Amino acid sequence: MPPQEPKILSLKVKEDIKKTDFWKNGFIFINQREKTGGLKIESISEIAQTKTYGPIRLKTGEVQEDMLFENGGLQNQQIKTKQIELEYFSEAVIRKAIAKNNFYRFNNLKKYLQLDSLNSFIERFKKIEAYITTSEKRLQGLTPNDKLEICLAILKQLELYIKSEYTEYKGSRLFIPYSISNIVKDKTLNINIGDNSDQEMGHPMSDPRNVELRLDLSKEDWYVYDENYGTSEEKYFIRFIHGIINKLKKRYIDVFLIRNANLFKIYNFSDGHAIEPDFVLFLKESGNDKWIQYQVFVEAKGTHLLETDRWKEDFLKEIEGSYEIIAEDKNYKLIGMPFYNEAKKNDFIKVFKEKFL
Repeated sequence: MPPQEPKILSLKVKEDIKKTDFWKNGFIFINQREKTGGLKIESISEIAQTKTYGPIRLKTGEVQEDMLFENGGLQNQQIKTKQIELEYFSEAVIRKAIAKNNFYRFNNLKKYLQLDSLNSFIERFKKIEAYITTSEKRLQGLTPNDKLEICLAILKQLELYIKSEYTEYKGSRLFIPYSISNIVKDKTLNINIGDNSDQEMGHPMSDPRNVELRLDLSKEDWYVYDENYGTSEEKYFIRFIHGIINKLKKRYIDVFLIRNANLFKIYNFSDGHAIEPDFVLFLKESGNDKWIQYQVFVEAKGTHLLETDRWKEDFLKEIEGSYEIIAEDKNYKLIGMPFYNEAKKNDFIKVFKEKFL
């Protein structure tokens, strides 16, 4: 493949945009990432009650699991699964298993769990039930080594679960206003472009690889920047807005679309992971007695990323109804949309029409 060619591209905010009230007095609402101190799991008892452990397979203890009859036939051993309760295990076995795993040092456990002593952890650990699979004969008389092996396996599963539930950060549900003019800036983009590629990234929408995506954004008063060099999915989304712009302008006194070219991040409520929404759509609706401004986050996503980035879509859809804002007027509404994907655009369009048209 021929090497990609680095190109430096410029995005400029249109001068006409800078004359609008939206630019001079408008706000964009953004949340912050906060340190949680670990978001500790309050009770291992809850984990014991809600999580299933196992099946843990123990070796049968036999030389082989198939026994040869004199007539040459095979008889399979009876393998069974049984639920067992750790409260019937001796504390010595449990302590020995804990001592073999450094994760369960008390000083480390306190990072993750609300604990006052290792003894309290052991008492709660005894409430766990697990499924054990082995030969019927072995299940009838588990040895101390069997019980140690079971405890070690459960502790490993529990460790993975605790770590997966632990996070140092969360995204604040409070969204703070920032002046549009302080966030949205002229940008310089450094993009690698391969001449042999049919991808849209790095190609202007005024002269795209795919001619059906062509649009002269410099003439569109609703698009804040003078050009778009984004992916095909981004360009398809812009074409979608262009196709309904007259309907939007009949209902809203202001319609502005901003491409988020590394301008800002918002943070997932649950774990603080950052996301840079591809677009923010601003719609200002004026009624008889008040106005409402919608701030709409949109991600245009290629099909190959729909599942990988599903958490982003879940977060965006969670924003509506879950946020607080700092503003004198409570007439601002923040909404996150499902992914825009050209192949599945009907799903997006259905939600968009229900909310805004």
